[in-house]
Amino acid sequence: MEYYNTVFTLTESPMQKDMIWAGTDDGQVHLTTNGGQSWANVTPKDLPESMISIVEASHHDAGSAYIAVDRHKFDDMRPYIYRTHDSGKTWTMTVNGIPKGHMCARCAKTRRAGACCLPGRKPLFIFPSMTATTGSRSS
Repeated sequence: MEYYNTVFTLTESPMQKDMIWAGTDDGQVHLTTNGGQSWANVTPKDLPESMISIVEASHHDAGSAYIAVDRHKFDDMRPYIYRTHDSGKTWTMTVNGIPKGHMCARCAKTRRAGACCLPGRKPLFIFPSMTATTGSRSS
């Protein structure tokens, strides 16, 4: 199955009414704070060509969100997880401590502030506030 120019993931903020995050199959992230009347492109500036497989709005802070990026079509199985705390103005790649080859297709909801669960054969819990990096990857 092929997708092109498609909104692939959509999530509402549980913290702020009318705030909706959208991720597309061509690697774009958009945000509305007025229920969809207008949208801002808040895609991370250093994001390579890819698909946004999931956007997860924080359950603790309206301006915070996580995105999981899928690059398997480029034969790249590395994890790409970004986070923002300022409604997408800036993004930080957060992958330290994630094993090489552990592609992240989902950043699941968790009720613990700052935590993100990566489901898989062995669920992996990361704490971005402790493992944040800018553009670097664990080997």
